[in-house]
Amino acid sequence: MTEDKNAAPAGAAEPVYDAFYYENCCGQEEYDRGEAILAFFDRIADKIVRQIAPKTVLDAGCAFGFLVEKLRDRGVEAYGFDISEYAIGKVREDIRPYCWTGSILEPLPRKYDLIVCMEVVEHLERAQTEPAVDNLCRHADDILFTSTPLDYREATHFSVRQPDYWAGLFAERGFYRDMEIDVSFVMPWAMRVRRTGEPGHRVVPGYERRLWELTREIDTLRGEIGHQRDLGDELERVNAHRASVEADQQRLYGENAELRAEVERLRAEAERQQQEIERLLPVERQLSDVLNSRSYGLAQRIARVAAPLRGGDGKARG
Repeated sequence: MTEDKNAAPAGAAEPVYDAFYYENCCGQEEYDRGEAILAFFDRIADKIVRQIAPKTVLDAGCAFGFLVEKLRDRGVEAYGFDISEYAIGKVREDIRPYCWTGSILEPLPRKYDLIVCMEVVEHLERAQTEPAVDNLCRHADDILFTSTPLDYREATHFSVRQPDYWAGLFAERGFYRDMEIDVSFVMPWAMRVRRTGEPGHRVVPGYERRLWELTREIDTLRGEIGHQRDLGDELERVNAHRASVEADQQRLYGENAELRAEVERLRAEAERQQQEIERLLPVERQLSDVLNSRSYGLAQRIARVAAPLRGGDGKARG
């Protein structure tokens, strides 16, 4: 069944949420029908269908209607509205009958199984935040809510608050965070709040149980961080040892080069001496022949006979 977009009071679009805003003021990238943005809303729609399984959903502040189209593509009866006429004009053609221009402060046409309100209320004046939360709570018992606690730089962020502020507003209206489901797939600070008739003593144990689980996870992570730090220290020691070994290797390479040079010098000297030996061998053979000859022996005998005939000074005696 198609929802009549005229059933919701028409709100005048504020000029600040025009083409320039969506091209330049929505984070690091232009807000358009790009692959990354569509994949983001695909993941959200998948999680909503599998983990919450609502039959009817309203996206309060739907911008270009990406979540509405992704939910409708999955068979969910989804609707959306946004204060920007420019944004609603960008809704996919077949989804436009289910989206309208309107304000989160204006009465909504019906109740829904789930209202999704992502990054909207921080754009309101502070005096408008409680009426906006009242309006959401009147039209659903289950709300998936996010509002940045960090981005003060964006010019239209008039009511940046921490999650505990919003949790307090919802709790005053009988809505408490569902601690059994992790909705960080939307934003790290996202919360799912549900209306409950349970008294506080039944709600608090759920918070405490989740707090204890998170505390244990933190302790485990701290231990892992300590282990990683120890591994980092050990890696630094290994790297220092490796650097020392590499320095020793470089020194040994230098010494080895010097030794190789000395070996080459000695080899060259040995070759030179070998060549000298080879040059002197014929002379040695000739000398040996002379020494072994008969004439040399005779000359030796004559020298021995003649020696007594000479004085100590080698002169012949008269």
